[in-house]
Amino acid sequence: MAIKSGYQNKDHILLPAIIAACVAIFIVDIQFPLGVAGGIPYEIFVLATYWTKRKRYTVGAGALASLLIVIGFILSEFSGYIFMAIANRTMTVIVIWISVWFVNNYKASLEQVQKSEKRISALFEAATEGIIISDVNGKIVMVNEKTEELFGYSREELVGKRIEALVPQRHASHHEKYRRQYFENPEPRPMGQGRDLFGLKKNGEEFPVEISLNYFENDEGKFFISYVVDITQRKSAENQLLKAHRELKQKAIELKQSNEELEQFAYVASHDLQEPLRMVASYTELLARRYRDKLDEDANDFIGYAVDGARRMQKLLNDLLQFSRVGTRAKPFKPVDIQEVVGHAIQNLDYFINENNAEIIINSDLPRLSVDQTQLTQLFQNLLHNAIKFRGETRPHIQVNAEEQENHWRFSVADNGVGIPEQYQERIFVIFQRLYNRDEYEGSGIGLAICKKIVERHDGSIWMESIPGKGTTFYFTISKSLESKENSLEPLIGN
Repeated sequence: MAIKSGYQNKDHILLPAIIAACVAIFIVDIQFPLGVAGGIPYEIFVLATYWTKRKRYTVGAGALASLLIVIGFILSEFSGYIFMAIANRTMTVIVIWISVWFVNNYKASLEQVQKSEKRISALFEAATEGIIISDVNGKIVMVNEKTEELFGYSREELVGKRIEALVPQRHASHHEKYRRQYFENPEPRPMGQGRDLFGLKKNGEEFPVEISLNYFENDEGKFFISYVVDITQRKSAENQLLKAHRELKQKAIELKQSNEELEQFAYVASHDLQEPLRMVASYTELLARRYRDKLDEDANDFIGYAVDGARRMQKLLNDLLQFSRVGTRAKPFKPVDIQEVVGHAIQNLDYFINENNAEIIINSDLPRLSVDQTQLTQLFQNLLHNAIKFRGETRPHIQVNAEEQENHWRFSVADNGVGIPEQYQERIFVIFQRLYNRDEYEGSGIGLAICKKIVERHDGSIWMESIPGKGTTFYFTISKSLESKENSLEPLIGN
């Protein structure tokens, strides 16, 4: 299908022959003074330089022929026909140079075509996908180097074969039908949309492929182009990704079940332990009141330890029950004015705020969001309580801010308290983690864990920044798009 050159590099044979022929023509020409004998032979040999490689050979042949015509005129003897001889030889020179122009222009055009062919051939061979060109009957007429590499055939083996030889046997009959259908309505498109495609190598091995189709038409007829890409590595990666996705999905289901069971256990354990612990605490306190003056000092101390331990255990179980209820006793999200939520939290802490002479300032307008109002109140209440509890030597000064972001609202609660040492900042949201002993600050270490769980249920995150001795700022985000979450009653530990 390629355009072939009309000349070859045989200059070392053609040039001497042309020169010799021109000399022979000259010898004949001077025998005929009118100059009619050399005209046509000179032109023929100028045209013969078409088969030489360089343009200058054609120009040289024209110049030599013109020179010999002039010398022939000078050496000829005229008998009254000088004007006719001049006219004949002038016309011959003109025709010779017209022939020179024609041959050189044709050579230039042919060189451009050959250069274009070479560029196209280089692109064809350098393509990273296999390119197969076949005719309307499915016979392969041209392939590139990548096709040889993909299928294991040499170019000579492939040209002339039917394209179905590169398709697994189970698909070959369908392929022929699809090929005919494509030629009825040819257009550039991917092949086999929605189906897995496979190529067949010379050794019988199948491999997954991706094929794009196109066509072209020339004087030789219509042709079908297939661009073939080996997607073995991509398929392998996809299969591994699907396998990992299935395993991850299964792990997520197992984790959700485990979290539900853990939440239920925490709720049941903390709830069911309340009654026997209440009985222990009641009788221990009764024992302390009734026998306080009847026992020695050591016995009174022992009873005091027992009463204190029972009370702390009750407080711990109440906090654990509260922690489990974030998932098991959650309420649906409803539009709520956050200003009102913060107001309820401040109202619940009214005695504690007055006792510590704390100042709480809301610096910005708080939005209206779809949330669990009870949980958001608890979240702000825990953060405000901590800000007051961990006060410094000065009056507690607390600032509440809200800032709108693209998909969330970011809230902050900043204080001027004692701050949190850097080595403890990474574990403050872990359940039962205490930074100070009970003599300094009371509490079970569960408050910030509850805050974290509430924020995560509202599709947000919580973090803090602190400078010891200067204060701490807690940041948390709440999603803007919680209205659509109708499954908000499901346990959400680990989400």
